[in-house]
Amino acid sequence: KLFHIAPNVYYMDLLAKTVR
Repeated sequence: KLFHIAPNVYYMDLLAKTVR
């Protein structure tokens, strides 16, 4: 389950950096 969520968190982090 953690591995499945890992990709989602990575994408979210990228989006957050872009918004910043």
